[in-house]
Amino acid sequence: MSEARQFHMPYVLQNLFAAILVFGESENSKKLWDENFEAMSEDFTVNSIPEGQLCINAVLKHINQFLQQHNKSISDYELPKIDTNYAKDQQTLLREELSISTKPEDLAKIQTLNRTQKEIFDTVISYVNNNLTGTFFIDGPGGSRKTYLYKCILAMIRSLGFIVLATASSDIASLIMPEGHTAHL
Repeated sequence: MSEARQFHMPYVLQNLFAAILVFGESENSKKLWDENFEAMSEDFTVNSIPEGQLCINAVLKHINQFLQQHNKSISDYELPKIDTNYAKDQQTLLREELSISTKPEDLAKIQTLNRTQKEIFDTVISYVNNNLTGTFFIDGPGGSRKTYLYKCILAMIRSLGFIVLATASSDIASLIMPEGHTAHL
């Protein structure tokens, strides 16, 4: 794990940690946890989940999902327990997401979208307004103003009173998104 900490993203480390528990010969899961928790939790702490029990719960929950795929559980190992007050933590996260304010300048940018951006924007907002489900993948070369479009979409949906979870596959990409988070697979 020490070598992996230098080269891998935190969610990869979480999966590796769980795989070691399931398939490896880790005799001291608590020691392995203590040595690697900081690296495994980095995505969560960078993305506004405070250090402490909420962060521990987030890491444990992800590891537990992997373990459950192999008919195992966090409780099978000498690891911290997922706090039973986790539902309260989720309510806190909901309140935080609902309290995100929309910047007027991001709403004003909607008027400056080019034709292609406006078509994408209108499609996404139409889905939201009509309570439809959908997955949208916006792709383009660097400099094609994808982030500009994202900010407009996020601002509009948040201004309508909805929760928007802006996610990206890396810490760096998530930092350029308003209130962005790293997606954990």
